[in-house]
Parts: sequence; C-alpha cells; structure tokens
Amino acid sequence: MFCYCRLLRRALLTNNWSGTQFFFTSHIHNEFLFPKTNDIPLEKKPSLSAIRQIRSLESKWRKNRNEKVFKNAVHHDFLKNEASPSHFIDLLRVACDRSHCQPDLVYSLLINLKNAIYENDIEFSPSFEDKLEAFHTVLSYKNYEILQEICKIFKIQEQSHCFKEVVDNLVSQQKLVEAAYCIAVLNLQHEYDVENLLFSLLVDGNLQPVVSCIENYPDLQLSIAKKLDSALITGDICSRTSTPTINSKKIFNVLNKIVTMFKIPIEHCKNLHYVRSRAAINLLIKRRSEQSVSEESWESMVMSIIGENAQLKDHLIYKLMKKNDKETALKMIKRLNMVDFDVTKLNVYEDAEANLENIVDKDELEDISDEQCEIKDIPGHLMFSLSSSDINFIDNKEAFIEFIKDIMKYDIIGIDTEWKPHFGLSAERLALIQIAAHDKVYILDMVTLSNCLTPKHWDELMEKVFGNPKIIKLGCGIMGDIQMIVDSNQGTKGKKIRFTHILDMVIFYEKLKDIYPDEFKKDTEKSENRKGLSKLCEIILGQPLNKEERLCDWEKRPLSESQLQYAGKFYKKVLKECIFIIL
Repeated sequence: MFCYCRLLRRALLTNNWSGTQFFFTSHIHNEFLFPKTNDIPLEKKPSLSAIRQIRSLESKWRKNRNEKVFKNAVHHDFLKNEASPSHFIDLLRVACDRSHCQPDLVYSLLINLKNAIYENDIEFSPSFEDKLEAFHTVLSYKNYEILQEICKIFKIQEQSHCFKEVVDNLVSQQKLVEAAYCIAVLNLQHEYDVENLLFSLLVDGNLQPVVSCIENYPDLQLSIAKKLDSALITGDICSRTSTPTINSKKIFNVLNKIVTMFKIPIEHCKNLHYVRSRAAINLLIKRRSEQSVSEESWESMVMSIIGENAQLKDHLIYKLMKKNDKETALKMIKRLNMVDFDVTKLNVYEDAEANLENIVDKDELEDISDEQCEIKDIPGHLMFSLSSSDINFIDNKEAFIEFIKDIMKYDIIGIDTEWKPHFGLSAERLALIQIAAHDKVYILDMVTLSNCLTPKHWDELMEKVFGNPKIIKLGCGIMGDIQMIVDSNQGTKGKKIRFTHILDMVIFYEKLKDIYPDEFKKDTEKSENRKGLSKLCEIILGQPLNKEERLCDWEKRPLSESQLQYAGKFYKKVLKECIFIIL
C-alpha cells in the first residue's frame, strides 16, 4: 500500500527545484506577454486536498474499475473547485507521482476531466504557466496518449512553438524518448532533423516513439527507411548514436517493421531487397534439396528473384556449389548467361559475404510458403480425390453470379486463400479464394475476377458471404485469409461491411482442449510435431493432412491438376467432421 505520509512529507518540505531552465525562442510574437519559462518553478507543493482527492479517486478506480462511479467522482470534485486550472494541475502533481499511480489511472483521470469540461460547457482558460506546468508534469510517464490528452485539454497546440525550448532541453539531456513524443504531440516535425535526431532510438530497437513522430509524415517515413537501409550493410550511422557498432539483425527487424507498417515499396530500400532476395534463394535451395518443389517451378522462381543482379547470381552459384550440386550450378550459369563467371572467385565471395548470413535467420522465410504449394501423395496422410464435377472454377462474371446464388444455400462453409510466393520482395496479391461446402468446392480465380467484377459484385461477395450471419465461415488461421480478402476488396469506396460468424478451428480446438483436457491429452501427444490444419486433421480424422507441398506460382494459368486438388483440401470429410464437432 502506498505510504501517503511520504508524499505529505515531500509536500511540506522545501522543494528541490529542477535545474532545468527553458527560454523562449524567436517564434514568440510580441503580443504574447508570457513570463520566461525559467521563472516558472517546475515542481510545486501539492495541496493536502489534492492528495486526499487522488487517494479517494485511486481507491474507487482500483476497487471495481467502475467507470461511472469514477467519472461521477471526478466531475463532482472538478465542479466543486469551480473548474480551476490550478486545481486541475494540483491533482496532476499528485497523480503523476510515478512511485504511486499507474499510467492507466492518470489517463482515466485526464479523460474524465476533459469530459467534465466539454459536457458542462465550461470555459477552461489556463494561463501559459498552467500549460507549461501541466505539460512538464506528465512528461515523466513517457506516454504518448497522456501527452495527447494534456495538449487537447490545455489547447497547447495553439502555442506549440512556445514549447520548442522544452524539446530542445530534452534533446540536450539525451532524453530522446520524451523528445520524440513531444515533437509528435506538438507537430514540430519540420522544426527538427528527425531522421538523425531519433535514429539512435531505432538502432536500439525503441520503435514506438519514432512511429508516433512520423506516422502522418510519409516523407519522414521514407527518409528514415532509407537511412536504416543504408545502415543495414554499410554500418553508416549518425554521429548521435552512442553505440560504436550496429547489430545488423536488429536493424533488419526494425526496417522490416517500418516498411511493413507504412507500406513503403521495398524498391526504395535496395539493401533490404538484396538481403530478402538472398534469404529467398536460400529457402528455395533448401526446398529443392528436400524435393518439395518441382524443377520447373524452382527455376522459374529463382530466375524471377535474381533478375539481372550480378551479386544474386554469384550467391546462387556459391550456395549450389556449397551444397556440392555442381550439375545444377553449371546449368544455372548457362541459364543466367554468366559467360564470364570465374569459379575461382567463390572463395573471395564467401569471405566478402559472410557477414550477411546472420542478418536473416535461416528459417526467416519458412512461413512464406506454408500455404502456397503443390501437393503429392504420401502414405499415411489424408488425401482427397476430387473429380472435375466436384470443383467449380469461377473465372468470369456469369459464373460468379451463379456462385453467389448457390453458396447462400449452405449454413456452413470452409474458407481458404492462396497467393503467389512473394518472399517479401513485392506486395502480396490474392490469387485464389477456396470456398468449400459439404458436397462441392468453389475456387474463385481472383487474378481474372479482379479485372471483370464491378464494385457491386464485390459488395455482394462481402455482404452475402462474409457478412451473412446465416452462414458460418470455418477456417484454420482464418483471420489471415480474411485480412487478405479485405485488403483485396474492390467494392464501393467508403462502404463498411461487418464480417460475422467466422470460426477459427484452431482456436475452437484449443478451447475444447482447455475444457476437456483429459480427453484431448493423448491426441495432443500424438500430433505434437504437427501444426495448423494438419494437426487438426490428425486429431479429428486420425491422419495428418499431406503437407509435403511444393512451392508454385498460384497466378500462373491454367492451374495444374495437383494445384486444383490442393486448393480443395477443405473438402467433404474434413468439413463434415468439423460440422459434427461444432454441433
């Protein structure tokens, strides 16, 4: 339990004023007669009434988290004190004692104080001193949301340039997390060299403050991505970074997140593109040695990845020679037109490229191809023999309209999607949607349909299938499939359709296992080396799903017979057994 005596003693003793001093910049106009910030004490004695009030509010907040009770208490106290800015700040001083209050409590206090102002139409007019002190009081939490609320309540953005000295002081003290959040909430991005100022945060893997600062600034996003990309291989970091060496793996992870989060085309990050390409080649060579990819598909994908990049050509040959696959290496030398290739330089190449091998983990791209492969028969695994009459391939507008009519007759369907392996080198593009009923399978060719369907057709697909509460949609890891469908949606702009009655069989199974642990214990032990749909099939049906699949191009037409068989893997027996379990 927090000792309020300690806080009270601190309040009654003489304050140790902060040595931090702030000075106005030339941005302040003469008509604003604000006092100098170094004349404003940054710590004041909290009043006894504020201590008591926070103690009471904290008790209500902790006991039952009853929002209504807490809200009423905050509103009552605020109005009782005539909505005084000084009383507001007094409460903040006590609430922002980090040894005492949690950030959630401070945030709840701010939200309810803001609501009290707006709901009661109160004219809240804090002075500049009040604004400065409130802003400084909450800085200790290093919390972007709390700073945002303070800026809204005290209308700090109206005078954001007056707070530039606060940011300057934080930068001089190397408090870069606080500086990043301040730059973000005050919209001062163009007042600072954000790219260099905050780069050391990224090098240390401290991503969130920088994201807050650049989320609405595409130019800064691209600039930082390019700088990270440069550091990925060259080690070119800014002088502000105290770390003498760079962890390339950490840089790779941060850059990956930045590129993915802000959807930056990877073409702008040539080093990241190169590292990902190397990783993709490594994965394809591994899959080829496992005989899980056809020779034709392997060559096609390798050629697509390498293009005319001489370094990637060398890397492929080096890797093949290291695998002692000289025959394939010589074959690819001819295919890639490497007429001047000197085999003796491979030893030099190995030394020069050794540092890149650890940037991407050897299994970094394993998940890329888990659901994007061809299929072959393996004894002891479930196989589904589908006749041509079982599969309905939808690749034109007329067939799509008939599909919508037919699918609405079913209560439960299975959903899956496929797309061409991209290895992180280009944007994902939906190639197929497989929708299985208990007696047939529909394969929607999205490569073709994307060019012939109107927004109205897309709306029908979303409303009558995915937004239809009368149809249960089953899948294994289905939310990834749903997200891919949503991202590919070409329906009416601005139209929102709520997806409903979606059931992930993996989550459903885990729930059953929690409820009936004894019944599922043996099944779990037998299938512990499997995952996803294959594991589920082994538990429910007694045999795992055939996962000895081979990488392939799902956008290539026509699809092979084995691809069509794989695309119908949710067929009949699996779906029927899943329905039986649910019911």
